[in-house]
Amino acid sequence: MNLSKKKISRLISIIGILFIAYKVIDFTYYYTFNGNDDIHFLKIEESKNHNYEEIFQLDELKNKYVYATLNNRADWKDFREDINSMKMLQKKYNKQNLIFLYTADDINGFFNEYEWKKLIKKYDLKGYHINLPQGYEWNLQYSRKTDSGTVTSFPKYMIISNKGKIIKKSATRPRNAERLIFELDSIMN
Repeated sequence: MNLSKKKISRLISIIGILFIAYKVIDFTYYYTFNGNDDIHFLKIEESKNHNYEEIFQLDELKNKYVYATLNNRADWKDFREDINSMKMLQKKYNKQNLIFLYTADDINGFFNEYEWKKLIKKYDLKGYHINLPQGYEWNLQYSRKTDSGTVTSFPKYMIISNKGKIIKKSATRPRNAERLIFELDSIMN
């Protein structure tokens, strides 16, 4: 089959147009995704200086135990390793007084709403989601001693009481499900 330069050029143009159309549809779908029965988006006022205790007092979280996942863009690769375990935990605690809260901390302005919602939908992350404004301060950092000195870090997972208070500032990761189930059951019972 002998294709002329004109036909090849037209074919490349058509492929380019289809790719652009796909990207526009993809962007529109995820950007306008506002949740469903299992995925809920919570909003906080950007102008207000929040602290984590105020977030845990939101009406949607009141009187519930909360397993909170604190993420920023850099953490998503690591978090993906926990997703299957997280889904198993969600099934186990489906009818109980425990909800799952995922936060995205837009630490460097890279974690835009489109990317955030696309990851939520792609991995079917059931629960409540908050995309924190850029510059949001959790004030949750803590120091720990290591062989090479003191390291300041932030918790990735927390357990919140049904009164909105932090029970466990550095909870077990979902991939260590047996230990986490023990922690959650002992706190909730």
